[in-house]
Amino acid sequence: MLKRTILIENKISITTKNNQLVLKSEMKESCIPIEDIGFLVLDHNEIYLSIPAINLLVDNNTSIVICGKNHLPNGMLLNLNSHHIQQEIFKNQIEASIPLKKQLWQQTIIEKIKNQGKLLEKITDSKNSFVFLASKVLSGDSSNMEGVAAQQYWKYFPQPNLEFDGIKRERYG
Repeated sequence: MLKRTILIENKISITTKNNQLVLKSEMKESCIPIEDIGFLVLDHNEIYLSIPAINLLVDNNTSIVICGKNHLPNGMLLNLNSHHIQQEIFKNQIEASIPLKKQLWQQTIIEKIKNQGKLLEKITDSKNSFVFLASKVLSGDSSNMEGVAAQQYWKYFPQPNLEFDGIKRERYG
C-alpha cells in the first residue's frame, strides 16, 4: 500500500487517539490512520505535536520533516530502531572508503546533470549539451562539472517567455 504524505501549513494541534492522528485547528478536527502516513511535513511555526503522537508516528515508520521560516526542510525525524539493518547502513556509510564516496558522488552528479538537461529540453523544446557535460564528470566531481552545468541551467529561468515567469532565484529564497 502506498503511504500518504501529509503537509501541515496552518496552526494546528496534533495528538493521537486509538492509533489515529488527530488534527485539531480552530475550524475543524480530523483523524487519519497513522499506518497510512509515510511523511508528515510540518511547515508552520505554530504547530503543536504531542510526544505520544511523535512516538506513534516513528513507531509506524513515518518520517517527520520540519520546515524553517523559509519553508524549506530544516530537519527530519526518522525511526532508527524499526529495522535492524538501519544502524548497519549508517555504519557502512560512515566507514565507506574515500574512493567509493567519490565514485558515488560522481554518479549522483552525472544523474543530476542529465536530469537538468532533460528538464530544459522539455521546457525549451531544443537540444542542449548536458549529456556531454555529464560525460565529463570525474570522480568526486574534481572538474566541477556540477557548477558548469548549474551555470548553464539557471540561465534559462529568468527569461519571461518561459512558464516559470516570476521565479526569482536567491540563496535563501
